[in-house]
Amino acid sequence: MPAKITNADPAGGVTYCNNNWLNFSGGTFEEFRDFGYHNIMHPDEISEFQERFLKAAETGTELEMEMRFKNQAGEYKWHLNRAAPVIDETGNIQMWIGVTTEIQKAKEEEHRKSEFLKMVSHELKTPITSIKGYVQMLLRMLQKEEEKQSSSLLLKPPLLRIDAQVLRLTRLVSDILDLSRLEESKLELHIQKFRIIDVVQETVQDILHSNSNHTIQIVNDFDCEIYADKDRIGQVIINFITNAIKYSPNNNNIEVRIHKLEKNEVAVSVKDFGIGISIEDQQKIFDRFYRVEGKNENVFAGFGI
Repeated sequence: MPAKITNADPAGGVTYCNNNWLNFSGGTFEEFRDFGYHNIMHPDEISEFQERFLKAAETGTELEMEMRFKNQAGEYKWHLNRAAPVIDETGNIQMWIGVTTEIQKAKEEEHRKSEFLKMVSHELKTPITSIKGYVQMLLRMLQKEEEKQSSSLLLKPPLLRIDAQVLRLTRLVSDILDLSRLEESKLELHIQKFRIIDVVQETVQDILHSNSNHTIQIVNDFDCEIYADKDRIGQVIINFITNAIKYSPNNNNIEVRIHKLEKNEVAVSVKDFGIGISIEDQQKIFDRFYRVEGKNENVFAGFGI
């Protein structure tokens, strides 16, 4: 088999390895056995591997870790290292079975993607910065002229919204291209106090500029301030409303309601009158890339993100 296979005793000392390990390392089994395989591990990963192994041994669970091993040419290559415990009927670990697969090409591809995204980041931020500069210049000009020309009063609100959208776009681009946070599923939050009705009204206003065929009614049953990330809340509301529009091709009415739940809790609900989602599919709609399958749904574009 193409993988590198090892057997180890309960403490982690190697008792067997297949020829793939010997061909890769250029060593002998006597050099590899017990804890000799630590000699071909990258020094930066040995301590983490030992910590993870101890935790896996304590819990009787599988160990999985990406790590580098040195080949016979002295080069460190990335591998996906997995070790599964063999447990007897009393719950004790009798041995470990290890399967290690080289992923060097995948890591190199990942690095190329990272470099490409850094380049894209630079190229995207340049026009965004220029747009923002021109908008701010126009706003300053309007501020000076608004007492003289009534038309400037009509131009100022759209320019302010453009300025806000450019800020949001800049932040979104930064989030997408920050691979370290993206890979860890972490997002940087900018927490502040704001009125939830303001976010809903701004979001609906932005959407109606590009979806003039729909009527979006806002029902504000509970006026309050919340302490959260304004842009993130806005992104969620945008996704709900645009989905409501997309899946309501034969009905142009959308209702957005703000209402109180429990103590210190407020909800924003979006109601449409479209095709709906079946009970069984409702359990899966927040799974990433899940798409409801059916003859009607096939006509709607999207990735289920």
